Amino acid sequence: MYETIIINEFNKHIVLTAEDIQKSNNNCLDRAIMNTELKRMCDKGEIYRIGRGIYTRCRNTKWGKILPAENDIVQEFYYTAGGYLSDVSYLNKIGITTQIPAAKYITANKFRHKLYVLNNTVIKKPKIEITHENCAYLQLLDGIETYLFNSIECENPMLPFINEIFAQNLDILKLTVLAKRYYSKKVFEYIIKLEEQIYDDITLES
Repeated sequence: MYETIIINEFNKHIVLTAEDIQKSNNNCLDRAIMNTELKRMCDKGEIYRIGRGIYTRCRNTKWGKILPAENDIVQEFYYTAGGYLSDVSYLNKIGITTQIPAAKYITANKFRHKLYVLNNTVIKKPKIEITHENCAYLQLLDGIETYLFNSIECENPMLPFINEIFAQNLDILKLTVLAKRYYSKKVFEYIIKLEEQIYDDITLES
């Protein structure tokens, strides 16, 4: 019974924790029995342990059993559950810096869960719980914080941040409120400068 339940869950997900399986089944499963079954399936090679209490399902190919791609694991386990690319990794993505970070930085709700299969990846704790509604806001604010408190050179740093505000359709008032509530005064003041720059640009265009 438990093996069937676990396999059914893996038919819907790439990565699962024991807690995920419990929640999907209304917490009706015996945790001890489930843990025993998970271990047995790992021993048989049906699933693979990629972290403490974290599992993925191996895929059979003509070359043998292989794990899902690292990007797919990160997408489902960290990003889908509330997470985003952060720090220098994010600044590199939006064009603030060409510096290639030694490690990939991700800020995620599941920051306590470390995956063995990820190389040179740092999982950071968010300032507040990441939701679908605030994810892009927190990512931008974290990026600004990283830029302001590190020696990162950029000829016109405001432009990439402003481009992100428009690309993500962010509400500047909400951005300001979050900055004031959860970030340093320096970050808050930078948001005010961005707001002024956006207003000036709009005024010039009209």
